[in-house]
Amino acid sequence: MPRGIELVDRLVGRNIRLFRLHRKFSQKFFADSLGLSFQQIQKYEKGINRVGSARLAQIAGILDVPIERLFDGALTKSKTREDPADLLANRYALRLAKAFARIRGEAVRHRLVELAEAVAREEAIDRRRVPTRAKTQVRTK
Repeated sequence: MPRGIELVDRLVGRNIRLFRLHRKFSQKFFADSLGLSFQQIQKYEKGINRVGSARLAQIAGILDVPIERLFDGALTKSKTREDPADLLANRYALRLAKAFARIRGEAVRHRLVELAEAVAREEAIDRRRVPTRAKTQVRTK
């Protein structure tokens, strides 16, 4: 971690990203609303740059969340367990969770979870496989 950047800075950045995605704001739109570049938003969200207090208040206002919500997890962050909020920081995971919450049938939910777990297992197996290269003969004239 770069000097001067603390775990809380990364958590604040993650939370900004979660709330931005929840509001369906692009980084560009969000940056324009704050008078910043989208690159600066990326740096905030990755925890590379620390967000000042005045900017935090502005961000909370645009995201329509109490400022303390941007610090969610800061006091309870465990280094040994996966934080569910970290999982939802991925835009596809957040979309999947929202769609999943709208499904009423318990059997359908169960089958979807089993499908996702099966796909994840297959991908893990594929990543462990060593790619084999077919021997090719190069002909030169």
